[in-house]
Amino acid sequence: MSSSTGPFITSETLNSQKATSNSQCTTTDISKGERLSHGLSINNAIPIIAFSHIKWNSVWRRPQEILSRLSSKHAVLYIEEPEGCKEIHNPEPAMRYDRLFPNVLILCPRLPGSLMETRNSQDEGVKAVVDQVLTLPLGQTFQSPLLWFCNPMPAPLFIHALGERIVVYDCIEEFSHSNGTPAELAEREDMLLAEADIIFTKGNEMYNMKSRESDNVYYYREGADSLHFSKALNNETEVPDFLIRLEGPILGYFGTIDDRLDFGLIEFVSKERPDWNLVMIGPPKKVQESSLPHSANIFWFGFKKYVDLPGIAKSFDVCIMPFAINDATRNASPTKALEYMATGTPVVSTAIKEVEEQYFDIIKIGRSYQGFLDLCDSAIHRPDIAAIERGRRMARQNGWESLLERLQHHMNAALAKADHIKAATK
Repeated sequence: MSSSTGPFITSETLNSQKATSNSQCTTTDISKGERLSHGLSINNAIPIIAFSHIKWNSVWRRPQEILSRLSSKHAVLYIEEPEGCKEIHNPEPAMRYDRLFPNVLILCPRLPGSLMETRNSQDEGVKAVVDQVLTLPLGQTFQSPLLWFCNPMPAPLFIHALGERIVVYDCIEEFSHSNGTPAELAEREDMLLAEADIIFTKGNEMYNMKSRESDNVYYYREGADSLHFSKALNNETEVPDFLIRLEGPILGYFGTIDDRLDFGLIEFVSKERPDWNLVMIGPPKKVQESSLPHSANIFWFGFKKYVDLPGIAKSFDVCIMPFAINDATRNASPTKALEYMATGTPVVSTAIKEVEEQYFDIIKIGRSYQGFLDLCDSAIHRPDIAAIERGRRMARQNGWESLLERLQHHMNAALAKADHIKAATK
C-alpha cells in the first residue's frame, strides 16, 4: 500500500465521475471474466474484497466514498447482500463494473427463493457465489486480499477462507438497534471484533463501545465532499424544476428515509406551519409508505442523484435532521451534518448525542417538538451567520481525502505487523 502507486482521486475528479454514476454500471456475464479483469489496474497494491449492506448505486455513503477513492490504487471487489430471484434454480452471480471507477467490480449474489428462507441456506448460497467468482480469471486479481467489512453478517463465512493478509471492520452503524436485525448479528459481530486487525468507527459513542472489546479501534467521523456541496452557493447552480414551483420557506432533508426519523415531529411541524414546505429527499428503507405522514406541505420526492443534491440544497431555507431519539439513533453520526454545513445553509437537528458533542456551536438543537419548530423559525428569519461560517470551515477541514490518508496510515501499520508475524512463524 505504498503511496508510490499513485495519488488518491481528488474531490473534483470524483464529483465529475459521480455526476452520472447511477447510469454507468454495466451488468456483465461472468462467463466473460477476462473482460472484467482487463478493466482492472494491476499493480503491487493489495486488492480489497469488501462486504457491504449498502448497494453501490444507492445513496452515496461512507463505504462508497472510501472504497471508490481506494480504488485509484487498489482493485476492489464490492459484494452486496444477496437478492432472491424466483426465476433461477441455483445460486448465480450478478457481476457488473462501474466504468467511472474501473477498478471496482460489484457483485450481487442472486439466490433462488428457496435459499432465501433461512440464514444457513443464504450463507451457503452467498459462499457458493463468491467462490465461483474467485475461480474465474479475475479471481487471480484478488489473491491475498484485504477483507473490508461494513456488514458483520458475512464475517464467519470468509475470514480465514480467502487467504487474507488483514481484516478491516468499518463500523458505520449500530445494527443491533435497527429494525429487522438478524438474530445472529450480535454473535457474528463479536467474532468480527475479535478477528479484525483494524476497527474504524464513524461515531464517538461507537468508539467507546467497541474499544471495550478490542485494542485496535480508531474513531474517524464522517468526511465531507465540501467542494461538491458548496456548489449550492454558486449562482450557476440550478434549482430543479420540481422545487422551483414551491411557494414559502423550505425545510429540507436528504438521506435514507427509515425508522431513525421522527415522523411525528415532521407531521407536527407541517401542521403548525402550513405555509412551510417539508421536502424529504431519499429512498425509503424498512418503512412502509402508509406509515409516512402525508399532508399538502410534506413532499416525499424519493431518491435523487448525487450530482443533483447541491441544486436541491440551494432551495432549502433550513437543512433539517429530524431524527427520533431512540436506540436506533443512540450512536448515530449523520453523514449529512457536514454536507449540510458545506451548503452554507442553517442546520437544525433533534438532540442526537453525536450532534450535541461535535457540532453544538454550529447546528441548532431542538430538545422538544416546539423547540425544534422555534429554532427552524429563527433559522428562516434570523439565520446565525457566524455559525454558518463555522460550519463551512469545518466541512472544508474534514474532507474525505484527509480522512483516507489517516486511515491508510493504520492500514499500512497493520499490514506491516501481519507480514512481520508471518515471517517470524516461517
